[in-house]
Amino acid sequence: MSNESRTGKWNFTIHDMKEENGINTDHSLLRITGSVLVTKTTKKRRRDKPGFTNKVALTKYKKELKDQLNNISLERFSSKTMTEQAHFLHTAIKTASKRRLVKKSLGKGMKRKRRINGKTRNLLKEKKEIKDQIKTHGNTRQLKESLAEKQTEIKDALIEGILERRKKIRLDLALKDKNKKTFWRMLKRSPIKNVGLTAAWNKDKKLVFEPAEVRKAVYDSFKGRLNGHDNPQPVPPKMKEKKTKHSKKLSKPVTLAELRSLIPKIKKGTTCGPFEIYAEHIIYGGITLLKYLKIWINNMLEKGIVPEFLKQGRISLLYKRDDCLDPKNYRPICISSVLLKLFTRLLNTRLEQIVEENNMLCDLQYGFRKRKSTMDAIMVVTTAIEKSKLDELDAGIGKENLKIKIFISFYFIFIYLFIY
Repeated sequence: MSNESRTGKWNFTIHDMKEENGINTDHSLLRITGSVLVTKTTKKRRRDKPGFTNKVALTKYKKELKDQLNNISLERFSSKTMTEQAHFLHTAIKTASKRRLVKKSLGKGMKRKRRINGKTRNLLKEKKEIKDQIKTHGNTRQLKESLAEKQTEIKDALIEGILERRKKIRLDLALKDKNKKTFWRMLKRSPIKNVGLTAAWNKDKKLVFEPAEVRKAVYDSFKGRLNGHDNPQPVPPKMKEKKTKHSKKLSKPVTLAELRSLIPKIKKGTTCGPFEIYAEHIIYGGITLLKYLKIWINNMLEKGIVPEFLKQGRISLLYKRDDCLDPKNYRPICISSVLLKLFTRLLNTRLEQIVEENNMLCDLQYGFRKRKSTMDAIMVVTTAIEKSKLDELDAGIGKENLKIKIFISFYFIFIYLFIY
């Protein structure tokens, strides 16, 4: 549906066609009536995204970020609250990125120079020669037709050159990507640019098209599924803290060496959170940024509190299956702050170490563990099935009982793999 039709009011009625209507068919007729509310809107300016491919720009960004952070000394930074520290880090990173990594967009009235190939240059020279002939001999019919034909050829050559250049750039990007993430993302590109939930079934099972009503339908659906509330709920009473050896290890102060070991684990090329800070901003921030992050993280570990504004996130809906107009068939994904991701990754790493060192998991637990994969689980299952087959054949049991026996063996293996 076009952008204009999304803001219209529509009615759908089904009519059973009869022979007296002049149409002899057993099909029904769908009648659509409505009005389109066309409103003139100003074109939204695209946000300039930072680039992380230029090594010179990354070096300048690191130096600029160091200057921004040094505006406040480490001692003065330590005396601030966690929220003030997080705001300061956000401001410093965004300022340095804007000055050194974001390419300045063209001003008003300025045009970007178009790159053209050799074929287009030759056609432009021929067009100029035809114009010179028109000035000399006059605008004859033959020259007029030649000029129109040449303009069409130039237009086709420009489009062909743009498409060739795009293919080349995308191929270079895909080949440079070690994980081939760019290649698969381009392969799955949809030709529809403006895709979204433009219509939905509300709680009264009525199809709505108005953007405000669609948002309300989605809100009501997720509110019911997630047992949400419109107003903030009372905070539960704080439980008494029991300091054990595991809790002490989990909340011990972080060191620079530990932070440095976390940086390679941060994924590049991911989307930014609600504060427009990318993972690359942390990766290429340098040692000065890590010193300030160490103070901020240790402050949170000591007090056991996360700043309230960092709990915000950007929600994206992913369509899963069945009716695309039903909000229940969409899975929400929350994109949180990169700084908060760094903190949670630190806790996750420490939890993994505690769990593995103290053997808190069953040996048959294969999910979300290092040095264990689905291949190991498949090997256990197939071995159990083969052993069941051999045992039943030796006992002389029939095929029906054999199937039941194999099913029971598989069932217990499933419980061990996924429950424990």
